[in-house]
Amino acid sequence: MNSSYIRTETIRQEEAWGGAPNAQITNSFKAGYSPSRIFGPARFLRLLYGGGMGAEGFKLNPSNVYGCYWFAEDDVLQIKARLAEDLNKEPASRDTYLNRMAFALRNELRQGLAVCRDWSPRFDTFARLTLPAQKSVVGLTGVAKGQHVYSSEFPGQAVAIAPDTELSGGLRQYVIRFDLPANAAAIGWIHDGLRFDGLCR
Repeated sequence: MNSSYIRTETIRQEEAWGGAPNAQITNSFKAGYSPSRIFGPARFLRLLYGGGMGAEGFKLNPSNVYGCYWFAEDDVLQIKARLAEDLNKEPASRDTYLNRMAFALRNELRQGLAVCRDWSPRFDTFARLTLPAQKSVVGLTGVAKGQHVYSSEFPGQAVAIAPDTELSGGLRQYVIRFDLPANAAAIGWIHDGLRFDGLCR
């Protein structure tokens, strides 16, 4: 498991979340969560789906840029460095290398963040939250819990699930509500529309 260092301090749940999080939020954590103040400087990413028809034939709207699930950009850099070591063992053109990296990185992030396919069929773009030094946001922090490839809400879930269709989880997630007054300024620190393939270069 990757372990980027981002400074946090434990605070009251009411302060971090405005009350008790719902079951979907709590069930996304492997071993519970910590209500936290999260300090900059730090950069976080959120993977986004552009919307449309998924490979399984269901249609989803585009992802919400200001959704609550984020993860540390440094974790992506660590994963990418590890993948690059393996990919560089087999010489290839630059285009082939980038295509392989994009495929492998998408797979690693889906696994580590346990993003069910009916939540996000693919990762098209990403948003970046840049938390400046001397600034902070509040939220819930903890390790992502493993999930089935398809969630229980997926109509064909019972048929689709097999012993080898598990997403492992294991990456640290930062779950942030931008409608809280303490996080209002952070909306201005978010840049979206960044192409996923840009992470692979």
